[in-house]
Amino acid sequence: MKRTVSALLCLMLLFSFCLAGCSTSQTPSDEMLIAAATQLLPASEVINHILFESDIPEKLLGQTAGNYYEADPSFLRPYNLSTLDDIRKYAETVFSQAAVAQLFRIAVDPVSDGTALVQAAYLYDDNGVLMVSRDGRHTRCDETTFDLSTLTVISKSKDGTATLSVKATVTGEDGTTQPRTKRISLVLEGDRWLLDGLTCMTLR
Repeated sequence: MKRTVSALLCLMLLFSFCLAGCSTSQTPSDEMLIAAATQLLPASEVINHILFESDIPEKLLGQTAGNYYEADPSFLRPYNLSTLDDIRKYAETVFSQAAVAQLFRIAVDPVSDGTALVQAAYLYDDNGVLMVSRDGRHTRCDETTFDLSTLTVISKSKDGTATLSVKATVTGEDGTTQPRTKRISLVLEGDRWLLDGLTCMTLR
């Protein structure tokens, strides 16, 4: 979590240049897939931390609006982010379009039972200020840290998709840790490999 978003973005941009000219008609090498996942998984940890894991603190003497409070800017500052739009744009450099839509539907968007609002949006931007619902998160995950040295390619294809496995340590709210193995999917969109599914995990 100490890595800044700017550093991660630079690494991913450099990696995308390496992929330029890669054709979906060619089966990707294991080395290429592992290199992509090595860049993407730490970036997904940042998104998980913001949207699923940690309570976003309230800014002292910050603005309020109904049941919402202004987020303490220091929470997002280490990642060079400040608004929900920033978070979404960063997520789009890590996850596929389908995964980003799923991510925000689960973590941020209003929840309805089809006829009535069950839970308001978790986050929204108010003139460049991130506002947080006092009702709390829609979905919570436990802190998940991936061991990138354990990345293994399970399957890959010429159509620009691949499946890998990676070991992780999941830490519960009570400090309990458990080892887990996570399968991750990658998809080639344009000239970039992206995570094609959520990576957050829970002990519950």
